[in-house]
Formats: sequence, C-alpha cells, structure tokens
Amino acid sequence: MGNLVNRIFRRYVPPDTNTSAVSLIQENLEKEKLYRQQRNFARLRLRLLRWLVWMDFAGTTTLHGPAHISTTRGLTRMFYCIVVMICASLFFFHCYTLLLFYFQYPILTAIKYENMDFRYPDITLCPHSPFTVSQLYEHNETAEMMEKIYTMAKEKWWKNLDLLNLSPNANIKKSMLGGFYRNSLTLGKRVFDHVLFCELNGVDCLDQFILTEHPVYYRCFTLRLKSNPPFPAGPTHGVQIVLHRGLAYSQSLLVVDESEPFLVQSNVPADNLTGLETNNSTPHPKDGFYIAFHEPRTIPNYPLQNLPNGLTLRFGQFTRIGLTSLDMQSINIKQRPCVPSSKTPKIQLTRNDRMSESNFRSDKPMAEETLSEFEYTKQSCLANFRQILTKRRCDCFSESYSIPYSERHVGLKYCLSVDQTTSNIIKMPEIMACVEKIENMTDAEIVAEVEPSMPGDGLSLCPLRCDYREFHVDLHYSSNLKQDFDAENFITYFQRKKMVGENSTLNSRIHLNGSKINSSDLIFLDISPISESVNQIIEDRAYSLIQLLSELGGVSGLYVGITIYTIAEVIDYAVRFLMIYIPYLWYQFRYKRQKKMNRSFQRLMENIRQGEE
Repeated sequence: MGNLVNRIFRRYVPPDTNTSAVSLIQENLEKEKLYRQQRNFARLRLRLLRWLVWMDFAGTTTLHGPAHISTTRGLTRMFYCIVVMICASLFFFHCYTLLLFYFQYPILTAIKYENMDFRYPDITLCPHSPFTVSQLYEHNETAEMMEKIYTMAKEKWWKNLDLLNLSPNANIKKSMLGGFYRNSLTLGKRVFDHVLFCELNGVDCLDQFILTEHPVYYRCFTLRLKSNPPFPAGPTHGVQIVLHRGLAYSQSLLVVDESEPFLVQSNVPADNLTGLETNNSTPHPKDGFYIAFHEPRTIPNYPLQNLPNGLTLRFGQFTRIGLTSLDMQSINIKQRPCVPSSKTPKIQLTRNDRMSESNFRSDKPMAEETLSEFEYTKQSCLANFRQILTKRRCDCFSESYSIPYSERHVGLKYCLSVDQTTSNIIKMPEIMACVEKIENMTDAEIVAEVEPSMPGDGLSLCPLRCDYREFHVDLHYSSNLKQDFDAENFITYFQRKKMVGENSTLNSRIHLNGSKINSSDLIFLDISPISESVNQIIEDRAYSLIQLLSELGGVSGLYVGITIYTIAEVIDYAVRFLMIYIPYLWYQFRYKRQKKMNRSFQRLMENIRQGEE
C-alpha cells in the first residue's frame, strides 16, 4: 500500500540528459542479456512442461487415440497412428454427410386420407356481359354519359384497322370500366336479376349471395355458404343453383367470354363491322356466366382464368360439377417460405363499385365506404404488386387487377380509358405495350421490383400461407335443357323478391301464374363434393437440429470418442499449454527487439567514429 502511495504522490524527477553514450550502451547490453536469459528460461520451461501437459490431457480425455499414441512405441505406435487416421477420416466423412443432409431441408409429408370434413368454397358467378343495351340507352343522365363513353370506345377500337386483331369488344369493355364505377349505384346487374333458385341440401341459400367487385367482369355474385359440415356427397346432395338470362327483350351488351383466347372474344362477325348494335331479338350464343371456386372469405382480384378450377356456363344448359378438396399444412423453409394464417394481413382493396360487399364491416354508409377487405392469398398479393408496378411504370391502372387501397389517393385513371384525357388516347399503343410487358413478367420478377407500402398490399415476396385449402373441379359435364319450366318451381324466389321489394328488373317475363320459363333462358347448376371428407397433407421437418446433434453424438462416439466433456478438456489443455507458451513468445519478442535496437545504435556510433576520423 505504501509503495502505491509513493508511486502516486512522489515528485516527478526528469530523466538525466547528461548520461554518457557509453553508459547507455552498457545499459542496453545488460537488457539484452537479461531478456536472453528470460527467453532461455521460458524455452526450457516450455520443453519440460509441454510433454507433461500433453500426457495429462491424453490420460484424462475421452479421445482414446491420443492416449494410445502417447503411451506406445515403435510398430505399436505406428499401428495406432494408422487406426486414428482411418477413424478420423471416417468421422469427418460421416459428419459431412449428416450436415449436407440437414442443410438440404428434407420434408416429411404425411397424408391423412378422409381426415377432415368437406367445406364448401366461395362460389363466384360472373356474367359475361356487364349490363344490357336498355341500361345504356335509357333516357337519363347516367345512360347518356355511358352511351358517350361507349361511342368513343367503339370509334377507338373498331375504326382503327391496326387494332382489329386485338378483340375490339374486349377492349371496349375495358375502356368503359371507369365509367361503370362512377355510376355503379345505378348501373350493373344484381343478384335477383339472375339468381332464381339456390338450395344446399334442401335449405334455401338465396340470402347468402353477396355482390363482389371484379375489374374484368365489373360485378360478380359470390355465394358464401354459412352451413356447417358434414355434407352428403354425390349428385343432387350439394348446391343447386338456377340462373336466368335477365330482363326480357333487352340484349346483353359487350358479351365477352374470358375463357376463350383474347383474339376471338369479340363475338361480332368480322364482315359486319358496322353492325355494332346487336339485334335485341337474338341472344348471344356466348352469353352466360363464368364460375370460379376459391377459398372462403378470399377474392380473386385478378383474372379468374388464372384459377385452375373455373368453368364457362352457357344458357340453355344443365351443368353438374363434382368438387374435391385438399387441406394443406405446410412448414416454412428457406426454399419455399410460407406464413401462418394468424400472421398474414388482410388484403385491402379500393372499393370502386358502390354496390359491392366484402369481409370489412364499417360504420359508414355503404355508398360512402372506400375500403374492401379479404383474406390473404399469394395470388391476391401478386395481383396487388402487379397493379402497383403498372401504376409506377405506365402511370395508369390495369383493367385486369383490382386497385390496392394504398393507391386510392392517386385517382381512378385506367390504362385503356378513352374519356379522360386526349393524351391517354394518343399514347395508347405505348401504354398497351407497357401493360403487356408487366403482365408477362414472372412472379419472381414482380416481387423483386415491389415492396408493400402498407400491410394491406400483402407481404414482402408474397409467400404462401402455411395452412390453406385447395379446391378442384374433379369432374363436370353439361347437357342441353329440352323442356320449359313452370314458375311455381321457383316459389322461393318470388317470396324472397316480394320480401325485399320490387327493386329487381327481373319482373317483365317471369310471373308466378304466367307462362312457362323458356329453357334457353336458364342455367341449371348442381355442385356437390365427390367425397364427404377431405384428404389432409401435413408437412414436418424430416431432420431437426436435435436429431442432427443426436446423430453427431453417435458418430463421434463410434469413431473418435468425442463428447461434450471433450470440449471442456480441449479448452483446459489449450489454456494450460498457452500459459507456458505465451511467456516464451513474449520474452523472445522483447529479446529480439532489444537486440535489433542495440545493433542499430552500434551501427550509428561506428558511422560517427568513422566520420570523425
């Protein structure tokens, strides 16, 4: 303690600058000699103790190879060296195989047959025609504006000979989408205009339809069944739906069958380009509905033809559809990431059709709400990303996808719109090329370009949901209806219509005590599951980290005898060896440094001496 106090409070004594060069040389030579002695002592200590440290480690460690090599001599030592080399080689090879297998992320798939009850998907019915000629040519402000847009679109897509091979009616339909949305409260088809009958196992389901917005079809009818399983399987045990053509003596306008190739969707003969207004007395042969099956509470905000389980329905036909379902329980792996449903955000879309509904419930009046919300799917996320990228690069919205809610503030400007700005019409070929380029991009390219700005857009990279259910059309067949039907067969429809009021346009040709309903105006649907139960596929990691450690422990015990204690023994050996090796290195360093300094000083003195001579 006293030495510490003296070191702190002692008076500073400056170094003696009068010391002669000879005394400095002598002092440095003494230091060199001292460091050499300390180095030699540390080296001797290292040579004496390193073998003892090694033998102590070899005698106590679980590694049997060092013990055998250290305690034997001659041919016996050579024999054990060969054995240790072979065992070590086999150990490293076996460990490499186990690690390689682990990092390949093997998946164990369990298939449980008939393990869950069948649940009906959401059934979306989309008319091939968005509205009728009578709606377009009514004498009111809305009809006049829509007629003006229709005339402008015809001039654009029919009169331009360079664009005749681009399905003009389909492009006219796209050009009128913005006008339809601006007048959606008074325009468009409704459920009671077309759905006459709906039953699930004898229980009425007419009140379970909702109107959904779809950019390709304008407005669709989605049947969201609320009944609980189990459901009987087989024909006539599922959902029966009857669809009607609609208002009498009013021709459907812009009938486009989206399931056909784009070049043949126009439905107007090529040799009669002037006859754009169709004959009201002759129905379109392609008029009908497109039906799609998708997961409950989701929405296909992209072309329905991207779904593998959609069908085209024609009027005058009976169609029977057999559904199968598959429940998936996936796991999240690096090569195919997925997200549990509990952690996925809702897909939020801009609500342009003021008559549409969604999962979102708001306190606002229905006509004023601008948000629609549905469950997350990978396809919906990708559709949002494509729309965002289209807006970013083409400065407009594509008519093939719904608009994300995050883009609601930029205005309703569609790429094929003909009624907003003349610059949009002038740049139409350039805009169409831009839109087509984005539509042809792969999913990987899309997710690499777009990051969601808010959770409602989707998730980054658009992963799958880990738990989802697939629906497939296992079989279907159609036959022509050959007899007309009495209106009494659809008594439930008339009761429902009377209860909601006379707000439906479907009242000019169907009457309770009137004539029979023409079979050419009807579509009969019979949708049922093939089986009452659903197969379940459950994925799990085939090789976990615990299993890898267990395998490595067994391999090490088989070949080299490594355990967890071996790690502690190796650390103990390393510390003890460094305690005798580091002092040698330190004194060796100080000795060499002092020796180098002395030689430099001696050289300097010799040069001075030679200069004086």
